[in-house]
Amino acid sequence: MAAWRALGADRPLYLAILGGGWFAAYTVVLLGVLPGDGGTATDLTRLIAAGVALGALADWHLSGGHNELGLVPFGSLGMTLLAFALAALPASAVSARAGLAFSSGAFLAWFVRPLLVFIRDRRTPVGAPVRIAATVGSLLVFAVVGAGLAAGFRAAGLAPWHSLVALGCVNAAVALFIYRLLPEFLLRFIAWLLVHALYRLERDGMHHVPAEGPALITCNHVSFADAVVIMAACPRPIRFVMDHRIFRSPVLSFVFRESRAIPIAPAKEDPRMLEAAFDTVASALAAGELVGIFPEGAITRDGELQAFRPGLARILERSPVPVIPMGLSGLWGSVFSRRHRGLMRFVPKAIAPRIRLRVGAPVPPSDADPAALRATTLDLRGQVR
Repeated sequence: MAAWRALGADRPLYLAILGGGWFAAYTVVLLGVLPGDGGTATDLTRLIAAGVALGALADWHLSGGHNELGLVPFGSLGMTLLAFALAALPASAVSARAGLAFSSGAFLAWFVRPLLVFIRDRRTPVGAPVRIAATVGSLLVFAVVGAGLAAGFRAAGLAPWHSLVALGCVNAAVALFIYRLLPEFLLRFIAWLLVHALYRLERDGMHHVPAEGPALITCNHVSFADAVVIMAACPRPIRFVMDHRIFRSPVLSFVFRESRAIPIAPAKEDPRMLEAAFDTVASALAAGELVGIFPEGAITRDGELQAFRPGLARILERSPVPVIPMGLSGLWGSVFSRRHRGLMRFVPKAIAPRIRLRVGAPVPPSDADPAALRATTLDLRGQVR
């Protein structure tokens, strides 16, 4: 009984299990209201199954072998749009309908596979037997509900396109509900989309990021996009300590506020905000979270790694947690860096340039000397800035 209570207390896990159940309901309704005669519906079902299989493989490839929760909102968006598209197609558009059915399967895979991997790998007091039982139970219950909905649509004499439109609307509502309660999925999607739309990201050493427990993430500060790149690459949420002025940016403000970034200001500008930032960092680490800082204190203006400021030592003195050093390269000279001035700053220098994030082994707090950490960061960054 205690394990089941712990399941309810772990909101991300609980919502992921509900999301898996909704996948079952959506799939059953979709298969139950597919337009066409028996043979056509069977062919579309096979195409959906093929799409799920290939979509799962594509998910693994796109996420680089990691579990990318950012693909969950992408999958749910595709599930909604393709339900509407299937409803809008005329019966004569056989090839287009087949293509949409295959695509629906791929989006279903992108929605559910990361959720199932998240449930499997979640470090929580809830044991694996309880997680498996809850997931299987959710799938079965929602599948029965989906079968009832599909039967109800048919009994009411609704045309397939009416049923598909209703399915798409309900899916959109469910997705908005889940992402409002658990913005981590949506934020990872935004970060993943922004980073992969602009760059070719290489990750190395991500296994050094602990699967659970507190740690202090440190990295060189090359551009305004650094935190978003790390968010897109890291398998766990990170609460970054950010200059309070970054919260004035329309898009980045939304991302950092929803990810519970910690605003900070210089002592001479706002000493209260500075002290509040250190208090929040200590509370976050005590709660077992990851906190990210840029020890240089500001974005580099010459591309070189600056001296690490004393804030790093102050954090570790109050919260002796492991330090995970990172080195980011390839962003110097981008539109988000300070290499160029004037209008030249906003002129792209390459199409989808390659950037790299390397992660070093955890450093015990007793060995986290700022000078030594700076040398480690420089080695991780390499010669390419």
